[in-house]
Amino acid sequence: IHTQAYWRAKLRRIGLRTAIGSTVKGALKGSYLSGKAYYQKDSLLGIQADLLIKSEVPNLNFLLYQSNYKDYNWRHHFSNENTQLLGAHLQTSRYGSYQISSTLKQHYLYFNELSQPVQYDGLINYLKVEARKAWKYHKFTLDTRVLYQKVTHGSEVLHVPDILTENSLYFTDYVFKGDPLYLQTGITLKYYTKYYADEFNPLLNEYRIQNQIKVGNYPYFDFFVNGQIRRTRLFLKAENIFSFINHSYLVTPTQAYRDFTIRFGLVWDFFI
Repeated sequence: IHTQAYWRAKLRRIGLRTAIGSTVKGALKGSYLSGKAYYQKDSLLGIQADLLIKSEVPNLNFLLYQSNYKDYNWRHHFSNENTQLLGAHLQTSRYGSYQISSTLKQHYLYFNELSQPVQYDGLINYLKVEARKAWKYHKFTLDTRVLYQKVTHGSEVLHVPDILTENSLYFTDYVFKGDPLYLQTGITLKYYTKYYADEFNPLLNEYRIQNQIKVGNYPYFDFFVNGQIRRTRLFLKAENIFSFINHSYLVTPTQAYRDFTIRFGLVWDFFI
């Protein structure tokens, strides 16, 4: 059973949105309260504050699991995971957008290195700071996103890379005589620092923590072309174009990132 209630209010440039809900699954009960307060001066400036208080029912895989494997059979009664989040968001048309949030987690559930469900008995404090900005020069645009995150308490069970970044440099213009073709083409760079990425357990279809092998600290390059001719749109994307040079692109200690791949598509709109 899932119930929800919403409330919204607005006074000139100041607004408030709240939501409250509860979930009942037999003897399991969860609830959440979220709120957003925002100030929108105009299309050039907006400020928003976020609040989230949530008590989440544990995933069923943590509570009950049965299989033909001796070590993969259990029945537990874990407490709800509790989450408290405070965040702020600044949006500007000239200087980009910026977000900061602090999250506290209590009774955090995870699978340990033996793939057994465990509930963390301490508090986890997770900080996230993100910045986005698009730099334009004539027909070229550099779209950048940088994310910094840090687990100040509980880093032994919650692993994240400290820095992630995604940057796209592209050219946009109408080409050929009479401007029949709208063209956008460029390259995207993705990168994140080394960290102890969780390992995937295919039997559970879940991730478990590990503290032996770090992955990351290598760039991913994608090349893309988007075009439109009247009602016809087409795109081409070459993903991980330098994978043939570096064959150690890993997303977990035992799982490789996808190889060099070319994707092509065509969309043709018909109007009757």
